[in-house]
Amino acid sequence: MRAVDLFCGAGGLSLGFKQAGWEIVAAFDNDPSAVEVYHRLVGTEAELADVRELTAADIPDTDAIIGGPPCQPYSLAGKRLRSADPRDGLPDFLRLVLEKRPAIVVLENVPLLESAPEFARVVESLQGAGYAVDWRILNAADYGVPQTRRRLFLIALWDEKRVPARTWPFPTHSRYVGLFTERWISAGSVLLPLLEMRKPDADRLPRWIKSRWWQVPDHLRDEVLIHQQLTTKNGKRDYLDVCPLALPAFTVTVSLVQRNAFVVHGGRYWRIGKREGTILQGLPFLLGITAKHIGNAVPPLLAQRLGEALKDRRV
Repeated sequence: MRAVDLFCGAGGLSLGFKQAGWEIVAAFDNDPSAVEVYHRLVGTEAELADVRELTAADIPDTDAIIGGPPCQPYSLAGKRLRSADPRDGLPDFLRLVLEKRPAIVVLENVPLLESAPEFARVVESLQGAGYAVDWRILNAADYGVPQTRRRLFLIALWDEKRVPARTWPFPTHSRYVGLFTERWISAGSVLLPLLEMRKPDADRLPRWIKSRWWQVPDHLRDEVLIHQQLTTKNGKRDYLDVCPLALPAFTVTVSLVQRNAFVVHGGRYWRIGKREGTILQGLPFLLGITAKHIGNAVPPLLAQRLGEALKDRRV
């Protein structure tokens, strides 16, 4: 099966679908550095182009259009300007889908999009055009990714009465071992083997962390991943995200891999950077990959599970 990836970024979604057996026939993004990383991560299918300026003639015939329009207009970390944000790519994603009419549509974004009127308009437009539409919030940790990354996925099927349940991937992991699932992959299990190969980055925690250390429960203070969170109004450090190393990491963001997070283990302290961010995302560490590429990517393993389910769906 063939797919076109709009707003492809560095290629996490494309890579997962490719690993699931899909052929990526084209991909588009307006970030030159992301396209360059995509070429080394996925293949040469990616083109440097502004999706807002594409027409149906620019897109090859395909079985599926997939993509994750920029999430900043709807993200909790942003100003949530929605359609007033010039980065909003939803209208052009929808425009190209309705012009091409692929059999399958996959849209990825942040969970807050679900409550936005813009999302309701996307659903209504797809249904009015003859698509069956369903959406769910998937947690990457439930599919073997070592982070609790929750993202909204919409699936639309052309000329179908409904989206079959088997179109969605069945979880492979859970917080507790189940009949059909393994235990979540912990942050410590993937980070510590790498970190212990190098010297700690500090002999004490920065002052901004120590001033908030009371927020960390006593029983976690020696085995924890911590990340500063800033207020959106004045930029002052406000609180710490705290994650036990025995659990999946919290969501990998751009700020997480810009040296704003630490692993505390055995009385030693390591900074989290791009290499650790790629491990938590399940991406290879490539020369030239940036915090933006890493933080905005769809974990390839989650994308692979979704791609496999779409190929194997049954009514």
